[in-house]
Amino acid sequence: MSSGHFIASLLVPVTLGVIEVPLAAQTGGSSSDRLYAGAMSLGSFQALSQVPLPDSPNEKFCTVVRLAPDFMAWAYVPTAAERTGDFSATPAAAQLLDPLTGLPFPGGIIPLTRIPDPYAWRIASSGPAIGERCMQAPALPQFNKSYYVTGREAQSDALMVDHNSLIGTVYQIGDPFPADQVVNIFNPGPPVDFLVAVSNPNNNITNRWLKIVLPPACCQTPNSIRFSIQPVGLRAGFYGVTVSVIPVGAIGPAVPIDVGVFVQTPANWIVVDPPSLQFTYQPGGSLPAAQSFRLTLPSSRSYFVNTRVVSPRSGNWLSVSSTGGTGPATITVFITNQATALPPGSYMAVVDITAGAPVILPALAKSVPQAGSSGLVCGGALSQERLAIFLDVGRGPITVPNLGLDSDGRLVLPWSYVSGAAIQQPPNVTFQPIGGSSDTYDVNFILRNPGPAYIPPSGWLNITASSSTLPIIVTPTLDPIALGTLPPCDYEGYISVSNNRTGAIVKIKLTLTPTDGGTPPANVTRIMSQIADGGAARPWKTTIILVNTDVTQTVPYQLTFHPGHGLDGQPISPDAPFNVVGPGQAANRVYAGNIQPGGSVILPTRGPGAPFWQGWAELTAPDSVGGTAIFAQALDNTSDAEGSVLLQPPAGPTFFLPFDNISGKAVTTMALVNTSASATANVTVKFHNESGQVFSQSSVPLARSGHEAFALTQRFPQLADTRGVAEFISDGPPLAGLGLRFNQQQSTFSSFEITTPQAGGTRQAIAHIPDGGVLEGAWKTSITLVNLDPNQTNSVVLKFHNGQDTPPGQALALENGQLAGNGTYTLTLGPGGSTTVATRGQGGSPLWQGWAEVVSSTALGGFAVFRQALRVGLLEGTVSFTPLGSARFVVPFDNTRATGVAIVNTSDQGATLNGGFRDPGGNGITGVGAGQRSLTLEPGTHRAFSLSDPQAPLGGRALGGINGIADVTSTWPGLIGIGLRFSPRNAFTSLPIILK
Repeated sequence: MSSGHFIASLLVPVTLGVIEVPLAAQTGGSSSDRLYAGAMSLGSFQALSQVPLPDSPNEKFCTVVRLAPDFMAWAYVPTAAERTGDFSATPAAAQLLDPLTGLPFPGGIIPLTRIPDPYAWRIASSGPAIGERCMQAPALPQFNKSYYVTGREAQSDALMVDHNSLIGTVYQIGDPFPADQVVNIFNPGPPVDFLVAVSNPNNNITNRWLKIVLPPACCQTPNSIRFSIQPVGLRAGFYGVTVSVIPVGAIGPAVPIDVGVFVQTPANWIVVDPPSLQFTYQPGGSLPAAQSFRLTLPSSRSYFVNTRVVSPRSGNWLSVSSTGGTGPATITVFITNQATALPPGSYMAVVDITAGAPVILPALAKSVPQAGSSGLVCGGALSQERLAIFLDVGRGPITVPNLGLDSDGRLVLPWSYVSGAAIQQPPNVTFQPIGGSSDTYDVNFILRNPGPAYIPPSGWLNITASSSTLPIIVTPTLDPIALGTLPPCDYEGYISVSNNRTGAIVKIKLTLTPTDGGTPPANVTRIMSQIADGGAARPWKTTIILVNTDVTQTVPYQLTFHPGHGLDGQPISPDAPFNVVGPGQAANRVYAGNIQPGGSVILPTRGPGAPFWQGWAELTAPDSVGGTAIFAQALDNTSDAEGSVLLQPPAGPTFFLPFDNISGKAVTTMALVNTSASATANVTVKFHNESGQVFSQSSVPLARSGHEAFALTQRFPQLADTRGVAEFISDGPPLAGLGLRFNQQQSTFSSFEITTPQAGGTRQAIAHIPDGGVLEGAWKTSITLVNLDPNQTNSVVLKFHNGQDTPPGQALALENGQLAGNGTYTLTLGPGGSTTVATRGQGGSPLWQGWAEVVSSTALGGFAVFRQALRVGLLEGTVSFTPLGSARFVVPFDNTRATGVAIVNTSDQGATLNGGFRDPGGNGITGVGAGQRSLTLEPGTHRAFSLSDPQAPLGGRALGGINGIADVTSTWPGLIGIGLRFSPRNAFTSLPIILK
């Protein structure tokens, strides 16, 4: 067998052992399909044919090229000598024939005058030399053998497959993924190399539902391809592609394999189509024609329609034909006469469709029942969908440079993220005036998805604005924790800059694609803002519990402790010894190790007897690792006070801390952290009274990785005998923080989380509220509410629900005020305002326990503190407002005394809860009875019980005296809860759950 080698613009029949070179006149000077000979190693066929022309010098040409119909071969770059026409080193078996004479070129050298096309010569002269690293095309194997051109030999190289149609798969959202399917590839003769290519008519979303698994040594016959259909993040419909198996180095056709899947939504799903409507109005002209959208949901389900204008703030320029009904519907959207008063600009509104009973908040998301086995849909949700409405009035005087238009005509900043990869943040968006402008503008943003259709998380996108006057630089920031919970999909967020004179809108379009499975999960950083250990009087001890919520793989972690200041106010030396009682010490203040699938690691500090040390800790681990820090202070020889906090990512440059320093009752202390290791932070602190007005301001400097812990009244004496909210604003570095609420009468304390501008919501819940009970052990609950909107008042409705153990007719009594007949309490907060609502807490009254919905007109933050009066003192626990929609939570338990849980089904559907209980090694705990592994909760039901109680519906006697992890999943989203830890040293604190 011999090799053929060409320099030609048109493929000519193969002449064995001969390379034919055309004259310039024969090519017509065309460069669009120029071929150029590569290095002619003996027995190899190398050429460039129909290869895209390079845009810059030294572009690599290593790829597969089509040399003729039904024939593919590897193309290689020429040697440096061949670039000048010198083929003298070419083996004699492959001769260069001059087509004018039919004789070899003298010395194997082509005169430059015979290759006159300047563009073709630029390609040849700029390519890399042979042996340089070639750019490998994605998913294509490197050149691994010599290819011979011999013509076709009796079909022996023809590829065959045992299945060429895999299009009958049906998948319903939320079900387990279909079983993998295997196609075998073979041919009658000697082995043939092949490659696999995918046509993609589905708008580049094939990688969201189809994974093609190739064998490790790929690809040569005989072999097989595994097709794994995992439809995550797809709307209902049919998705299909053609997968081509292409022979390489053999003359033969590609073999097509058709793969497809029918995606169906569950029968009770709610879908809005299309997801957005656009209207255009020319000033002085007629109002735009009405448009409609189709609402699909079961005929038995009711729905409610709520419209909200996002920009401008005043006015209501749209209406809808229906505010509610039952079953599928076509709803018409009208632009009202108020639009005629709008100046030129772009404006936005939303229409939220909620299905189900309006009293109990609906579940707002469908989580994956089993990680990695089922998926979510991009369009639609269980109980709520959002329609985006755009109104363009002429051309506004605001421009946004360097942005293109999306398919819907909106200014768009496209961005992408691969699940589990490191996050690259999008660039800034600059709103500039056309002409001069000194107006002030409102800058806000809204998500069409996942909020409110997908919660948690309520926000994958945060923004900060440089000013309220043009030019306005808006910095968009992707939230790593939120991204870790989202399925692959296209997500949309909108930045709105507007006032009553104009407006502009920019769409942020995030394309989230799945990882290929070969990349280890990316690490995220979580912060413990306060670690305290040791001391002589009333010593401290901190216990850190890390939990791997991934039940399939072992994950690494690293925990680094950063020193703060001692009791004398002086910085603690980084070299001061600090140890925890646990595995994995890699260096002083650094602990690292692995957590087993579904397992946990417990790391307590040394506690009493150790020198005093305080500071903060930084956890670096995959997103599947969550955790809790529990810090205890000894009150006497038998009793402690305890607080706990969930490990959280850095808060960003701004956060809010509610404070309560009423004389003789309480004092608020805090820990403040600069999480940056490279920059100092200058922190401005603004103090808002309960009306939201700023009455004082101060500052706190923080060194790199700096930590400060102080009582607010000591650092800021003006806060004595006041309640309100402290707003902390960094000049750049991200902050973290923690609040500690000390009871001055009993010297006990509880901890509470700070609130960020992005963390609040408009539909949240409080998982547990107790009040009253016997005199020894009576309960009282105080609820702190913070309006996170600095510009708008906030109408808040608290709706209290009796728990299963509270008689239906027993009403909750408040300290000041009275509930309405339907169990609601309504109040209004001023912009940036705050307040506290307390239950009566009267000892000797019947015990009331249950939960509460928190519904607000703008973003709201807050928490509830429940207090128990015991002989040893007043013990407190804290529960933050919880977003709705989870179908799983994880909570650590320690039953050396007891751990309780409060669980609520906030959805409008009945749900079955399944409890999994594992020891720290991730092994299932034996002895839990079949009747104590599942629990049915009707809509709106609240249960509270001790996990080790023999009569507990989940857990029971088998959990007594041990510690581990409780992993609770629900068949219907809307699950919230809280852990209640009772320690052997008479301490009580709440344990925040880890939502997944």
